[in-house]
Amino acid sequence: MHYTIDPLRRINFTEIEKLIQRSEYFVLHAPRQSGKTSCLYAIMNYFNHGNTYRAMYVNIEAAKAANEDVNEAMRTICSVLISAAELHIGDKSGEMMHKKLNELNNWQDALRTTITHFSKNDYTQPNTPRPLILMIDEIDALVGESLVSVLLQIRSGYNDRPHVFPQSIILCGVRDVKDYRIQSNNTKFSEKGGSPFNILAKSIRLGNFSKAEIVELYQQHTDATGQKFTPEAIELVWQYTKGQPWLVNKLAYEAAFELEEMQDRTIPIDAETIKKVKENLVLSRVTHLDQLANKLKEERVFKIIHPIISSADNTENTDPDDLQYCIDLGIIAKDPETKRTEISNEIYKEIIPRELTTVLQMNLETTGKELTWFQKKDSCGNVFLDFEKLLLGFQQFYRENSEHWLAGMQYREAAPQLLLQAFLQRVVNGGGWIEREYGLGRGRTDLFVLWPVGDNPKQRSQKPDMHYTIDPLRRINFTEIEKLIQRSEYFVLHAPRQSGKTSCLYAIMNYFNRGNTYRAMYVNIEAAKAANEDVNEAMRTICSALMRAAQTHLNDKSFFELDKELNKTNKWQDALSYSITHYSSNDYTQPNTPRPLILMIDEIDALVGESLVSVLLQIRSGYNDRPHVFPQSIILCGVRDIKDYRIQSNNTKFSEKGGSPFNILGDSFRLGSFSKAEIVELYQQHTDATGQKFTPEAIELVWQYTKGQPWLVNKLANDSVFKTIEMRDRTKIVDAETIKKVKENLVLSRVTHLDQLANKLREERVFKIIHPILSGTDEINHLPKDDLDYCIDLGLITKNAETRQIEISNAIYREVIPREITYMSQESFEASQPKRSWYIDEDGTPEGKINFHRLLESFQQFYRENSEHWLAGMQYREAAPQLLLQAFLQRVVNGGGWIEREYGLGRGRTDLFVLWPVGGNPKQRVVIEIKVKREKQNLDTLIEKGIEQTKEYMQRCNATHGHLFVFNTDPNKTWDQKVYHKPLNKEITLWGC
Repeated sequence: MHYTIDPLRRINFTEIEKLIQRSEYFVLHAPRQSGKTSCLYAIMNYFNHGNTYRAMYVNIEAAKAANEDVNEAMRTICSVLISAAELHIGDKSGEMMHKKLNELNNWQDALRTTITHFSKNDYTQPNTPRPLILMIDEIDALVGESLVSVLLQIRSGYNDRPHVFPQSIILCGVRDVKDYRIQSNNTKFSEKGGSPFNILAKSIRLGNFSKAEIVELYQQHTDATGQKFTPEAIELVWQYTKGQPWLVNKLAYEAAFELEEMQDRTIPIDAETIKKVKENLVLSRVTHLDQLANKLKEERVFKIIHPIISSADNTENTDPDDLQYCIDLGIIAKDPETKRTEISNEIYKEIIPRELTTVLQMNLETTGKELTWFQKKDSCGNVFLDFEKLLLGFQQFYRENSEHWLAGMQYREAAPQLLLQAFLQRVVNGGGWIEREYGLGRGRTDLFVLWPVGDNPKQRSQKPDMHYTIDPLRRINFTEIEKLIQRSEYFVLHAPRQSGKTSCLYAIMNYFNRGNTYRAMYVNIEAAKAANEDVNEAMRTICSALMRAAQTHLNDKSFFELDKELNKTNKWQDALSYSITHYSSNDYTQPNTPRPLILMIDEIDALVGESLVSVLLQIRSGYNDRPHVFPQSIILCGVRDIKDYRIQSNNTKFSEKGGSPFNILGDSFRLGSFSKAEIVELYQQHTDATGQKFTPEAIELVWQYTKGQPWLVNKLANDSVFKTIEMRDRTKIVDAETIKKVKENLVLSRVTHLDQLANKLREERVFKIIHPILSGTDEINHLPKDDLDYCIDLGLITKNAETRQIEISNAIYREVIPREITYMSQESFEASQPKRSWYIDEDGTPEGKINFHRLLESFQQFYRENSEHWLAGMQYREAAPQLLLQAFLQRVVNGGGWIEREYGLGRGRTDLFVLWPVGGNPKQRVVIEIKVKREKQNLDTLIEKGIEQTKEYMQRCNATHGHLFVFNTDPNKTWDQKVYHKPLNKEITLWGC
């Protein structure tokens, strides 16, 4: 299925064979995704092809969910050991062994009992039993007493080898066993270093690919397809990766299969192609690189990486154990020529500074000028970088912002270098490259900037019978998904709520079930949410849903048989893995020629804590047995990308802050919103069916209100043509005024979709992001990147493609959020203030004009009397002045007008555009610019800048009048000093508060 380097050659198999012949126990370790599991499988298959030994591989990662519950951990490990024995050495004694263990009920010693059983009994050669070779993968997934128990049980049987205990045991993980930190939460047992397992003969580290192995690996692609890699491309891969296996494979895969132009196999893959895919890879934050980034927060890693990226000269205080830990993780290496400790490869070297300054880079993109400000042209029109202008810009930025930005940074000693690199990153984003050199004892950081001159690089961007619909398979780039399934990949599909995820999964399932190559099954596991962290109850619910889904979608009639078996064994910790294996192995409709299974699991992020961990680890444990014993492909679907899952356990102290225990993902797809063309296509289906048309202005307004959010697009159209009584006459055209009316009704109705959105505003993670957006603050350096991603995944915010600003996703959400936060205040205003006629000037027309001076004077008085009390209890305190004024003005909307809002990160202001119908048409057009004077800001400068912004906004909105409203938060100023208003000219009035 894959191009590969012979695993037995990579690990010096001759030496390993000698260790096994001498009946030694030893360790095989390497960083994640380096090929450890492939090596273990190769060893197992080698010995099982012979007749001297039996070999068995077992992955015990599922026991991680048990934390330090030794009994639960041993149940899980023994269960997977029994399953592995049946799978790999044909041992059918599993049911008998389960019964024996349950009768003994001595789980503290159950692992030794189980290993002894399989060592003594050769099921296929009972008269001449062959010694057993046992390979235990993911040994370092265990912690504390669970890990100690495993090691001590192995130690206790060591002297009984090879007839009563295994001939050889290979422990496999990321770390060398001597580095295991054994910490116990439930007892006072603690061993800082070393291990109670002192019988190891050797520790073997699986290395990276050599340059020759990269050439050999890539030649396999050439032999299979005819497409060549140039020598320069292979050299660049070596420079970028230093042979790290996952990176070597990923760069080649992206170049040969993901780039459309490279699908033509006559085109060779050159260095420029590798540069392009490397940049895309760094920006994509795939699981492998995201896990690396999460390690940077660990204290042990921080102690090593901090002096490296600050290029500290003094390396005497470096803890050797922490140094070895980072080497085992694959983050650092010792250069064989210079003997310096440095980051392992160029890609990691680029990822680390980027990750530590991600939010700052967003800030610079948002608040900085256009990219052209640091460019200059020669007489031939070639574009050069003006480094003097660029670095002068950085000096000014550092002078103004460094004190605040450095104060909250973990990697403080390296902060100046990181800040400059983040500033220069705009060069990369503008089409160039930055190469970095830094390391322990260097005393400096070197940056090498390359910019293409005379070259113009391309921009790199990263039920139909019942409803009108856009083809779901077209929305998700189905060609790419089909390729992933054919390659037996596991991947994620995610999108905000009510974006069409389930429709896409059903469309995928129906597509494959119409063919005869695969079986496809959809299951929704949201019901397991009620189980919370009760793993047994969650697995019962999920397995039940899985069995019903198999009956519905695959016509599989084994529901009652499997249900009876699960309840009989009562082993719910691995019941999901067992059930998935059952359906993968058995094709009810084609028992003689079973087809591989495609499994789609929806609402995966409804699970929490140990329940989620258990599902992910059970899937992970069966991954290597695909496609005949485990699914060909699994699609996990939810609101969030799996890298963002927060795994928190209430019942134990298990906690994984970021990343995921599920590191086998092939890709992650985000289902996007509708394009404007798709809205036109969707609405045209209604026109074709009924004859009723939407005007171009109506469709444009829908786009402006929704930016293509699928639920909003459908809701506005549905309410227009089915709920608006006059529009049920299909001869009438749906125009912009109709869309305005249903939008306002939609916002006021607080329907489930918008109510769920509003509820999210109370979450701390959402508050951290939405608060500065609402307040328009310029200080966005410390926004947590994970929280930013969370809000993007929820669909609350987006990055404007043109301005690069982080902003609320669409105009409807932009209106709902301030309304929701100030809902009770609006109710209070309506109850306590006179009728709306007090702020209307009657001028003989059916509708008079708003008297904004009367309206805003009233607000000044209200704010003066009530703000202290009202602001004190508000969660969104920094944005409170703007929100309170918007709540006060909301009566205008409720009286028949409209307010359009603009606010966002780094804007430093909130813009309101009020439209009021005079004589039935929106004739009165008034702009209100809101600014808040913060500490250390100069009031005169703030007002001067605000006037210019008000003028610009008035011109853009074609407004007749403007009001600049400045809230002064200086506690040393009296109310008489703060509250004033004065006309600046005929069009603009300045208000203080």
